[in-house]
Amino acid sequence: MGIIFFLLGFVYFFARPKVYFDSSNLYYKRINKSEMQIRLKNIHSIFNNLFFMDRGIYSYEIEYLDEKKEIEKIKFKTKKWSKEVKDFKELVKKSNPSVEII
Repeated sequence: MGIIFFLLGFVYFFARPKVYFDSSNLYYKRINKSEMQIRLKNIHSIFNNLFFMDRGIYSYEIEYLDEKKEIEKIKFKTKKWSKEVKDFKELVKKSNPSVEII
């Protein structure tokens, strides 16, 4: 039983997407897909999903315009009150003042 829990935990943490950003782009990498580069100015909304909070973990959903000008979504989780998320929101707001942050 312990091995099953260990394997499930390992898969959960290993399969989580890698999310990072710089001054003009958000990078999103899933284990089974190539890295996506999303321009901050193309982000339409940032939604903090309060229904899927864990202890100290927030779930975020980001809507953005892809290269075909269609709205796409990505989801990721991060630590509650993360300075990186605060910095990210400020950069997005600076790049796209009409972004909706909920």
